[in-house]
Amino acid sequence: MSKFRLSGVIGLGLICIVCACVQKPTITSAPESSAQAEALFQRAEEKYAIEAFEEALVLYGDYVDRFADQPLAAAALMKVGAIHMEQLDYPQARAAFERIISEYPADIFAKDANVQILDLLYQQGAYGELIEEAAITLESVSSPEHISRTYTRVGDAYMAMNSPADAVEFYAQAKRFAPNEDQPAIDTKLQDAIIQLQPEDVNALLSRTDSFLPLDFVLFQLGMSFARQENYSEALAIFEEFNQRYPDHKRREEVAQMMDNIKRNATFDRRTIGCLLPLSGSYQAFGNRAVRGIE
Repeated sequence: MSKFRLSGVIGLGLICIVCACVQKPTITSAPESSAQAEALFQRAEEKYAIEAFEEALVLYGDYVDRFADQPLAAAALMKVGAIHMEQLDYPQARAAFERIISEYPADIFAKDANVQILDLLYQQGAYGELIEEAAITLESVSSPEHISRTYTRVGDAYMAMNSPADAVEFYAQAKRFAPNEDQPAIDTKLQDAIIQLQPEDVNALLSRTDSFLPLDFVLFQLGMSFARQENYSEALAIFEEFNQRYPDHKRREEVAQMMDNIKRNATFDRRTIGCLLPLSGSYQAFGNRAVRGIE
C-alpha cells in the first residue's frame, strides 16, 4: 500500500475518532417562563372576579405548585385563603395564610396574612384565641393600617364577649393609627361600645386626656345613661356640663330637648334629694350644679 493511501486511511480514522469524542448536545425542555406564570395568574383572577371560586382555587393552586418562586406566589396563596374563608373552610384558609408567613416572610402579603388570621378567628367565634394571637401580630406588623386593623379586631372580640369597657380601649388605640378613610367606621364602633358602658365607666373616660376618645360623645352618653336609669338629677347636671363645654355642638338641640323633657315630666322630691344627687365624691360638681338647677 502506498504511503499516500495509508496517510488517507489514518486521516479518515482520526476524523472518526474526533467525531466520536464530541458529545452531542443534551436536548432539555425550556423552563416555564414568567409570561406563562402571569397568564395563569390572570386566568385565576378572572375566575375569582366572577366568583367561580372552585375553578379559581384550582388555578391559584396550580400557580403555587408550578411557580412557587415567582413574585405572585404569595398573592395566589392569599386568594386561596380568601376562597376557603368564603367557603367556611377555616382550617384550609389558615393553612394558606400561615404558609405565606412561613415561606414568604418578606412579601408584602405576609403582614396581611397575619391580620387575616385574626379575621378568621373572629368568624369562628374564637375570641380568646384572637386576643392572644393579636399580641403576637402586633410584634410583627409595623404599618399604621395593619396596627389599626389589629386593634379593631381585638375591640370587636371584646364587644362579642360583652366587655364594652375593654372594647373602648382597643377602638381608641385603633383610631390612633387608622387612615382617614377608616376613621368613621371606627368612630361608629367606638360609640356603640360607649353606649353600652355603665355610668361609672363612662365617667372614668371623662378624666382621661386621650385625644382619640370622642369626649363630647362620652359626656352626652353619660347624660343619656343617667336619663335611662331615671336618675334625672344627674342627667340634668351632665347635660348642663355638655352645653358649657360644647356650646356650638351639633347635638345641642337634642340635649336641650332632653333637658326640657326631664324638667317637664320628671318629679323631684325635695325630701329625697340627698339620695338622688351625688353631693360628694367624683360626681360632686355635677350634683351641686343639679341642686342649683332644681331650686
